[in-house]
Amino acid sequence: MTGKKPTRRQFLKQAAGAAAVGSGGAALLHRVRAERGGQVWAASAGTPQTPCTRLFPHLAVFHGPVNVGVLLDGQGKALLIDCGDGRVEEVLPSLGVQAVDTILCTHHHRDQACGAARFTQKGAKLFVPAAERPYFEKPETYWQDLKHRWNYYIFHPHRLMLVEGLPVAGECKEDQQIAWGPARIRALATPGHTDGAVSFLVE
Repeated sequence: MTGKKPTRRQFLKQAAGAAAVGSGGAALLHRVRAERGGQVWAASAGTPQTPCTRLFPHLAVFHGPVNVGVLLDGQGKALLIDCGDGRVEEVLPSLGVQAVDTILCTHHHRDQACGAARFTQKGAKLFVPAAERPYFEKPETYWQDLKHRWNYYIFHPHRLMLVEGLPVAGECKEDQQIAWGPARIRALATPGHTDGAVSFLVE
């Protein structure tokens, strides 16, 4: 032991390894940057391959503009942790997914959630951090405020705000337990990247 703290990548790899060993293990999924050594699927023949790493039978990570966690219930439904620009939809059939049932968002940034509408329009339920719900439902309130239309140096939330509102089914609060398919999910408050950001511990 060197006494040095592990990097986030090293920590996540160790957590994933621990989960693989024990039946009750857990994998931490917040902006997961998994190694790309797993199986790869393409949306269709002749198109560039889009990497998707299968971590466990019921868990994969799609490597698009942002990483998207994909939980599988084994019966054709998926829960997404963030959804990026939505192109994760292209590889879902290769994972046996027929429909996205639920989306859990870690924070309100546009790059994490700009593709959510394509799923909510098909019936997916969107759950967002409690402290950031207004940024998902009514981002126009931010954009219509004159002080956000001009450049200045220190401000929150910032210009990664969504452009159009989304239908929110519910909120994710600190220590909330969510049961979905074969998974138990616990929401953890992890402010920093945004003030109201959350992470999800998946068992």
